[in-house]
This record gives sequence, structure tokens and C-alpha cells, in this order.
Amino acid sequence: MGSRMRLTHQQTAERRLHHALKEPRLSQCQDCDAKHRRHTMCEECGRYKGRLVVDVAAQAQKKAERLARKARSYGEEVPTEGHTTTVEETTPEKKEVTPKTKKASPQEKGANVETKKEDK
Repeated sequence: MGSRMRLTHQQTAERRLHHALKEPRLSQCQDCDAKHRRHTMCEECGRYKGRLVVDVAAQAQKKAERLARKARSYGEEVPTEGHTTTVEETTPEKKEVTPKTKKASPQEKGANVETKKEDK
């Protein structure tokens, strides 16, 4: 590489001037008032310009059924729709903690040896 190919800092900065990220342009859904990107359907209700494009509720139900089938195949318990879990069901049982015995440090061991010598 010769010096002719080298760019100045100003030339590099001018080239990178347009590399900055821009915030997405958002619009508000006519039906559910959720924010969505322009010229795309609303991900909350599945509508674009007032007409239904994707049935989001049906997709959510299919996904729940698929996950329930998968959980059953692994032998896990699947909660039914009317069943709500309680705090007792979700918290694991606590094991009793027994205090560990403290090991004597080398200094304490030396002190015990000295007191035994004095006793003799």
C-alpha cells in the first residue's frame, strides 16, 4: 500500500456519515391503537388498513396446542385452561440446612498442641 491509497480522517468521516441508525417510522393501528411499522400489518390484531390479514388469535391457539402436545410427549403435566397454579405448586420444597462444623485453623491446632504439652 502506497501513500496514495491512504484516506484522510475527514474522507473516512464523510463516508461514514450515513452509517448512523435511524429510528423506525411508526404508525398507529386504526383498530387497536397499537404502534406498528409503516406499510406493515399490526402485530397485535393482525390487520392492515382496516382489513384482517392474519388471524392472530387462531395462531396463538395453534401455538398453545402445539406446545401442549410437545409437553405431553415429554411426560410433563400440562395445565388446563380453567386451572390456575397456586404459589404452593410453583415453589420447590425447601430442604433443612444443617450447620457445618468449623474446621480448626493451623493456628488453633498449634494452640491445642501447646496446651496439651502444658498439661503433661
